[in-house]
Amino acid sequence: GAIAGALQLSFQGLNNEAQKNISKIQSHFVVPWARGYGLAKSMLDHTFLISKENNVKSIQIDIRETQEVAIKLFQGKGFIKWGENPSYAFIDGKFIKGFYYYKDL
Repeated sequence: GAIAGALQLSFQGLNNEAQKNISKIQSHFVVPWARGYGLAKSMLDHTFLISKENNVKSIQIDIRETQEVAIKLFQGKGFIKWGENPSYAFIDGKFIKGFYYYKDL
């Protein structure tokens, strides 16, 4: 009866003709006590299914460089890194780099 994780997937509005077939993972997490059971992978697989059902051709995500386990997960699921932002986040008085990924369906 407890929430073990969440994934927020967003779609572009239909009036955005150039990006109407692109979805974006806005957030994705699994609470520490629920890690190691394949939940994160299952959530991504379900995201691919939902995206395909909605005629999405590409999924995008951005992530902090410090999220090493998540980066390995996304790369293992076929996401390709296409860019970096050296000022992605500001944590504990310093900038943290962010990485940008996509996966074509």
